[in-house]
Amino acid sequence: MKQPVVFRKAVKIRFSDIDRYQHVNTVHYPDYVFTSRFEFIGERFGLEPNHFEKLGVGFYTSRYESKFLRPIPASASYVHVTSQASAVDRALVTIEYKITDPSEQLIYSSGTFDFYVVDLATQKPLKLLPEAFEKIIFE
Repeated sequence: MKQPVVFRKAVKIRFSDIDRYQHVNTVHYPDYVFTSRFEFIGERFGLEPNHFEKLGVGFYTSRYESKFLRPIPASASYVHVTSQASAVDRALVTIEYKITDPSEQLIYSSGTFDFYVVDLATQKPLKLLPEAFEKIIFE
């Protein structure tokens, strides 16, 4: 059985992410997860952000679920995001993730999200994952 690639990436907290209660507003948590995955793909595999677009495929997030365990304080400069594929059903991929402090001792949030790999021309899910995509989620 193939092992999932574990994506690990530090993501910078922007000033605009901080809310009036002096912590990161939870609406930014999904952005941290998605940003970490695209940046990791660029760094580890040398792929440009438009790599999959050139192949005619894109991603459609169909579900995002998060357990908010503690607020990310305004004093934090970065969070650490770890994620990996936990299930694949044809072109539907489930990703598990956690957002932590840089030491990975404090977990701010954990959860899962599902996305479909879609044909950009038809906007419909593919029947199977493209080989190029499978190579970046499994070792």
